[in-house]
Amino acid sequence: MVQKPTEVMVPDDQSDSTAIRTTQAEAEWEFVAHVEVDRFCDQCGYNLYTAPVGKHPELNLLLVRCPDCGHVHAARDQATAGSIWMKRFAVPLTIIWLAILLSIPFLSVMAQIGMNIGTVEEARISERQSITRADGSMTTTYVRTIDANYPSDPEDKFLVGMFRTLSFLLGLVTTTIAMVVLPHWYRWAHIGVALFLGIFAPVFLCIFIHYEYATPWSEGLRFAYVYFALFITASVIAAYLGRIFARALVRLALPPKLRTPFTYLWTVDGKAAPPMKLATS
Repeated sequence: MVQKPTEVMVPDDQSDSTAIRTTQAEAEWEFVAHVEVDRFCDQCGYNLYTAPVGKHPELNLLLVRCPDCGHVHAARDQATAGSIWMKRFAVPLTIIWLAILLSIPFLSVMAQIGMNIGTVEEARISERQSITRADGSMTTTYVRTIDANYPSDPEDKFLVGMFRTLSFLLGLVTTTIAMVVLPHWYRWAHIGVALFLGIFAPVFLCIFIHYEYATPWSEGLRFAYVYFALFITASVIAAYLGRIFARALVRLALPPKLRTPFTYLWTVDGKAAPPMKLATS
């Protein structure tokens, strides 16, 4: 496929390695590939991902034209001092990035466990019991059970309501972050991970009640069921709307020039990236 040439005006201070200066219509380009990585226009900051790569018939060079401003680039990256240093820091930065990614599900699980344990502890009732020893002497011990009427007073209802709200927000935020940092995953994969993370808290709660309370472990699940259901419901919502929330936040919080690193939030869903510069009248 051949694209008809268009005239491209480039500032005189641009080097020949990154731009082609011409005063006439360019020769026809034979398109041979597309940009398959995030590559940003030096002129306007537009993400050139999926942009066509053309072969100049006279210079035998592979070139990419920015669809936003028309600036022409060499298809191959040029080595600069900045790119060399970025390669040197690539490994430690990747390790830090992976550590942050792994900390998100860990903190999510710990927060869910904390809310479940906190609810059960608030519903705890300590009952005094007398035990007869083998030698005939009497001793007193306290047995912990779960109040079947909890929550009953306004303070307890407020606490449980707050935990339920936090469970919903936790699922929403965790899966939204996953949708942003792992855009190559399918939605069902994000939902599956949310189910896997959400089941930890009820299992841990059952083990905790079994060893610490003189009551069936199922007594505590009436709280865990609700927290788990809210967490998963929010995760499903975020799996479908998470990147929409993220795109709205990027538009609201960042000016056009600073949106360049986040253009993949649009392209991964097949949408056109937002303009990288303000419209002029």
